[in-house]
Amino acid sequence: MKLTAKSRYGIRAAIELALRWQKGPVQIKIIAENENISLKYLEQLLTQMKSADLVQSIRGAKGGYYLTKSPEQISLYDIIKVIEGPIEPVECMSGMNICGDCDQCAVKEISHYMSDMIAEELKKHDLKSLAEKTLELRNAGSDN
Repeated sequence: MKLTAKSRYGIRAAIELALRWQKGPVQIKIIAENENISLKYLEQLLTQMKSADLVQSIRGAKGGYYLTKSPEQISLYDIIKVIEGPIEPVECMSGMNICGDCDQCAVKEISHYMSDMIAEELKKHDLKSLAEKTLELRNAGSDN
C-alpha cells in the first residue's frame, strides 16, 4: 500500500487543525500556506473531511475550519478512509470480480489479512500524537 499525495495532504491539514485545537477556527489560507498545499486542492480535501464529520467550518472574517472531535479521537485510519475509501489491496475485496477466480483465490484471504493489519496499525496513531511529533520535529529543525 502506498499513501497517495491526497492522503498525505489530508493528514497534514488535519495535523494543522490538531495543533490549533480549541483555539478557534483556522483559516484555510493559513493551513495552505503552512503546509504548502494549493488552496483549491485543500478545499476539496476539507470538503471530504467535512462530509465525514471530521471537520466543520464557520463562514466569515473570523471563520475557518476546526476538528469536530478532540485530536486523540481521530486516527490516521479515519482520515485515510475518508480520503481514499476502504483499504483494499486488491480489487476483488470490494466485490469486483476482476479475474473471475475470486472464490478460489488464496491471495484474497491474505489480502483481507493485510487490510485488517494495516487498518489496525493506522488506528493506533491519532492526531494528538502526530501533532506532538510534528512540534517536536519543527523545534528540532529550528535548532539547526
